[in-house]
Amino acid sequence: MIRLLSGIALAIYAFLQFYSIPYSPLPWFDEVFFADISYNLYKNGTFIPQVAIFQPEYSYGFVHFLFAALSFKFLGFGLIAYRWLNYLFGALVVWMWLKILQKEQPISQDSQPFWALLLLCDPLFNLSMHEGRMDLTALFFMLLGIYFVQDKQAINWKNIIFSAVCIALALLTTPRIGFLLIALGGYWIYYLFLNWRKNFFLLIGWCLIIFLLYSIWVRYAFGSYYAFLNYYLGDTQWKIYKTYLGFSGYIPKQSYLLITVSIFSMLIVFFFALKTQTYKAFYAFIVASIVSFYVIVYDLGPYSIFIIPFYYFWIAKISHLQTNFLPKWVFALPAIGLFFFNLSYFSLKNIQIFTSLAQRSPAHAEAFVRKHIPPKSRVVSEPMYYYAVKRAGSEMQFMNYFEELEQREHRQRTKWQYEYLIVTEHLLWRDKPTVSYYFSKADFEPIAHLHIPQNSFSRWLDAQGWLSTTERTGYNAIIYKRIPTNPEIPKPLLAKLCK
Repeated sequence: MIRLLSGIALAIYAFLQFYSIPYSPLPWFDEVFFADISYNLYKNGTFIPQVAIFQPEYSYGFVHFLFAALSFKFLGFGLIAYRWLNYLFGALVVWMWLKILQKEQPISQDSQPFWALLLLCDPLFNLSMHEGRMDLTALFFMLLGIYFVQDKQAINWKNIIFSAVCIALALLTTPRIGFLLIALGGYWIYYLFLNWRKNFFLLIGWCLIIFLLYSIWVRYAFGSYYAFLNYYLGDTQWKIYKTYLGFSGYIPKQSYLLITVSIFSMLIVFFFALKTQTYKAFYAFIVASIVSFYVIVYDLGPYSIFIIPFYYFWIAKISHLQTNFLPKWVFALPAIGLFFFNLSYFSLKNIQIFTSLAQRSPAHAEAFVRKHIPPKSRVVSEPMYYYAVKRAGSEMQFMNYFEELEQREHRQRTKWQYEYLIVTEHLLWRDKPTVSYYFSKADFEPIAHLHIPQNSFSRWLDAQGWLSTTERTGYNAIIYKRIPTNPEIPKPLLAKLCK
């Protein structure tokens, strides 16, 4: 019965997640920027985005973009063709997390679906499976690399090579995942202490393979390590601080409960580890990984996904403690409480999505663009309309990212000579100064308006303040045709816009 119910729950989760891929979240900056690099890798064989920057983007590596380019080649260009990769690698991360957990803390086959659902329903993990970034790809390869060297009894040249290749692939997806190498270094010191003669040469080989594989990319993309370092450091060594490195002070609100429960679990595990001598080096590695992340990685939200599985290792560990003076079920309470929180958040989020499908429908956005903007047009918009514009046969550039506002608008108007402006309701309430500036520099004719109102239940749910309301206006937008003859500001139109 447990297996049946768990199987049904996982099937429902998989269906809901896959069905909602095109609806949540709405296309956003990071996703669109990476999708455009992948699309141009597929079409032109270059890493040059056409929505902004217009020069090769090498800072992330090539693995994610290559996978996405292959997806576009075989599935066609589109939102689902790009996002399903994150869905796949999210599932692989959970699978690998269970494999690593099983080595350190044997769990029954019946309870494995519970642990899988606990991680899958985590608010941040659930969001990351849809966001269209490369983080879960890097995390999977890193966990796979850790898995091969996790067991000191199984360390041999075969596992060393597999581990090094996987970790190199993780770094070639995004170098930010490299913070875990510090904790892995401590793990290797532990191995050297156990068997210096055997493990020293294995460690050297492991490091050399990772270095050589990454060096191939550095040579291709930058030419040399000197140019590679200059790329990140810029004119001053402080450019890298608060851009790539350093604690940002930001912790996602969705993870507050998880972090609190995990800290409590760590303290309990350490206490009983000292009493029962069940302490293992792997859990020191987990602590070192979490601490390294907050010290090294400059995170404003998405990168926290790198350490979410490590928190859940502690939740699983405390749930399997056994003592003579407390029943076993007492230690399972943190996991059970966290499970109901995650499940509740997941349920509310899906209710929010499914009650606003019409506003979130990419088909409506694409039909709107196809009807009112002819193919091969030049369009300026926020990232939300990227897929709709591209699939309708036109080109798009960002309205609100990269360059200074004045420089960006001037270049798009005088050099690129854009023809259409899509102003979303989302951008209008979130960044009205940008919209106003564009309208102050050219004349426009409004030609179409897409407005799908929220239903009453969706408005009520947003009013409760339980979930983010950033996407409450969906794809609602106005298409303007630029009239390039008169640079004067259209006063009535601007007044109406700002009202």
